[in-house]
Amino acid sequence: MTIPDLGGVTRLRVHVTIDHGLVGDLIVELEHVDSERVALLLDAPGHPITEYGCDKANVNCVFDDTAVLEAELMCNPTPPAIGGTVLPIDPLLPLALDAVDGTWELSVYDEIFEVQGRLLRWCLEFR
Repeated sequence: MTIPDLGGVTRLRVHVTIDHGLVGDLIVELEHVDSERVALLLDAPGHPITEYGCDKANVNCVFDDTAVLEAELMCNPTPPAIGGTVLPIDPLLPLALDAVDGTWELSVYDEIFEVQGRLLRWCLEFR
């Protein structure tokens, strides 16, 4: 995704929707390619609370530095397993401090490869 210059940014939120049967297998990263800054949003949620992490389905959330709920600790019994406004592992704002213009990439990795999934939607929100 390529973003034009938006001026001063004081907040960055990342909307993510993923269809996947075992969210405990997922790693999600956001990168501002031009600055080479990366933020880890999600890293095998539910580990080490349970050996295999969250065994529930789907992600439909907004990662936000001001959230109270930690995405890593979330595992709702009904989809989405990770939903609502959640705290990413790494803070998001440092990615946008220099400049927001340029290329942004969201990467989703499946650590186990036993269950197929797909990224349905992602969006950046700058304020």
